[in-house]
Amino acid sequence: MEDILDDFSGDVSSQSVDWALRTYVGDEAKYYFTKLHKRNGQIFFSFNLAALILGLLWMVHRRMYLYVLYAVLFMIVMTRMSIFCLSDTSYFTFYISPAFNLIFAMVSGFMGNFIYFKNATRNIEKIRAMNFSEDAYEIALLKSGNPSWIHTILGILVMQGIFMAENYFFNYFYYY
Repeated sequence: MEDILDDFSGDVSSQSVDWALRTYVGDEAKYYFTKLHKRNGQIFFSFNLAALILGLLWMVHRRMYLYVLYAVLFMIVMTRMSIFCLSDTSYFTFYISPAFNLIFAMVSGFMGNFIYFKNATRNIEKIRAMNFSEDAYEIALLKSGNPSWIHTILGILVMQGIFMAENYFFNYFYYY
């Protein structure tokens, strides 16, 4: 990631990092480029309201599937540990779960742009390492980065399936 951050210059030729990021991000590239600031070699990001409000849905829409998987697994583990330790689901429902949700929303809002940029730069480096032709490189960037509503809907369905399966199996083994 450091290599790609060092190349961040404003150049829009087909071999530049800026062009690759703009192609990868898609229509919202202007928004993300205005949120990214480089001062004295340090990268600074600003707040992302969509990430705060939508959380996992925003991550799925931006194709950050690995981060979504980590977040879902973390939520499942924390939920089950809390219920197991507390043995009282009403306490979890009214106090612990809202606290987890608030913390996740705040982290998403304040770190969303950073996480997205990190994910984008990692994917661009992987695509760049494949040594595609210029046209194939552009197509690969478009396919791997641009948000798609079809992928968003499929991601939501997969997340819902994971939560339903986890709930079913946990309740089955916990109560029987």
